[in-house]
Amino acid sequence: MPIELTNFTVWGRQWFEDGWEGLRRFCAEAGLDGVELLASGATPETAPPLDLVRGVHLRSIGSWLPLAGLDVADFVDGDGRYAACTTYERLVETRAEELRQVATLTPDYAVWHGAYAPVHVGGDGYLSLSAGQFLEHLARLVRDVCSLYRPPYRLLFENAYGLGIGPAALDETAAFLAHLSDLPVGLVLDIGHHLNTRRDLDTPRAACAELKRVAQTWHQRRLKANALHLHWTPPQVVPPQSPEQAMRDFAARKDAAQRADIVSVYFERSDRHFPLDHPDLAEAVESLAPDYVVHEMGALSLDDHRAWLARQTAAMRGVTEPSRRGRV
Repeated sequence: MPIELTNFTVWGRQWFEDGWEGLRRFCAEAGLDGVELLASGATPETAPPLDLVRGVHLRSIGSWLPLAGLDVADFVDGDGRYAACTTYERLVETRAEELRQVATLTPDYAVWHGAYAPVHVGGDGYLSLSAGQFLEHLARLVRDVCSLYRPPYRLLFENAYGLGIGPAALDETAAFLAHLSDLPVGLVLDIGHHLNTRRDLDTPRAACAELKRVAQTWHQRRLKANALHLHWTPPQVVPPQSPEQAMRDFAARKDAAQRADIVSVYFERSDRHFPLDHPDLAEAVESLAPDYVVHEMGALSLDDHRAWLARQTAAMRGVTEPSRRGRV
């Protein structure tokens, strides 16, 4: 059985009247082994009890390719500390500093988004890279960072919006891991991010079938999903704004803050992190056989987080609720 976690932030402490003891109780009631923490500068003094912190999600680097000498725009906004980097060397130092800080939380692993989102707007003059080309540059960045600080935990690279790690580039993903085989690296499959690229899969049953199909293709390529980020965004709840329109709006603005707002709003609307609950989910997760399952909920309140988590964990553990039988 996989180790089950849920996503959490240091700000979530305010949800509990008794602070982190409330989180410990919450995890115990849900049958969870702990959390994957959105680090954001957390220290042992500000983080949840360290025995609960099994994973850490690193900050977003954002559009770093120009610092590597490439005139390539990335439709992703980075954390402030990375946006302030003006040279590739400073970028490497900043990431190494973050990995060193994360080590004080003693996690089993840390998650690094292994993708970039090319800005495709007709006639705009932007260059773009293939998944393989991007991953070659990412491998160089990872190696440069680890030359300054080699983490004692595993770095897991996650598929995200755009090109890079993930089900759409299995050959390139395998080559990336092979290039870094002497380092503690692995993979996260974020099935919600993948399903966001398949809006035709508009039922929980279809989403579970796709997870099982992806698992089969990964096994065929001998790729191991060390962790699974489990959630989905039903296509029916996504506003009709297309990625192309969002990118046109992005490209039309030169102010960094305005661009960041466009990116933030787009992802808030299109990547909602709802629970995936269907009787087929247990078999689908079992077919992937991850070491960790992170129930990655986008709830904005403790009550919603608890309710969404209960739905998804029940489905994944094969507990059938009478009111949900026959769901498609």
